[in-house]
Amino acid sequence: MRRTKLEVLSETERIFAEQHHDIIYKFLGMKGYDPKEYYDVVLERYLLACQQYMVRKDLQEHVFDKIAWQHMNSAIGNHFKKMKTMKRNPVQGITSLDALISVNQSDVGMVDEIIPDLTSDIERNLVFTENDEMFLDAVSKLVTRDQAEIMRLVLDGYSEREIKRKFGIDRRKYNEHLAKIGEAIMSLSRKRTA
Repeated sequence: MRRTKLEVLSETERIFAEQHHDIIYKFLGMKGYDPKEYYDVVLERYLLACQQYMVRKDLQEHVFDKIAWQHMNSAIGNHFKKMKTMKRNPVQGITSLDALISVNQSDVGMVDEIIPDLTSDIERNLVFTENDEMFLDAVSKLVTRDQAEIMRLVLDGYSEREIKRKFGIDRRKYNEHLAKIGEAIMSLSRKRTA
C-alpha cells in the first residue's frame, strides 16, 4: 500500500519516528538550514517517510536515512517553489517593473523623468497597485496580445528568463516587446497630463 498523505501515526510508527528524529537535525545542519525556521517545513514529510518505510517492504531494503532525506529534500523544494509563487503574487498588489507610473494625476508628470531609456528600464521601475487595473487595460489595448501578456507576467513577478522561455524568444525580441510596452505607457501617461 502506497501512502502519499500523512495519516495518524500508529504506535509502532511513532516510536520509529522518535528513534530516528535526529535525522531531521542532521539533514537541516548538512543543508545549512536553520532548524528554527525549517523544522516545520520538513517535519510532515519526515513523518510520511517513517510511515512509508514501516509499511513498504521495498523501502526497507534501503537505509532509512536515504528515504527520509529524499522526503525532506522534496519538502524543501516545495517550500521554495511556494515562496517563489508568493513572490509573484505580492501582498497589497505591488510589483516592481521599471518606472514609477501611477494613475494619480499628481504622479503622472514624473514619468518622463523616470523613464529615460525604455528598452532597459521598463522592467525595473513600474510600481503597480490594484487601483491601476484600468490603466493596464488601456495599455493592453495599445500593444499586441503577446506584449500585453508579457506585461502581465512581469507584473506577476516572472523573471526575464521564464518569460523568454514561455514565448520562445531571445533577449533582443524580449527587449523590443518591453520597448513597445513602455511606449504605450508613455503615450497614455502623456494623454493623462495633457
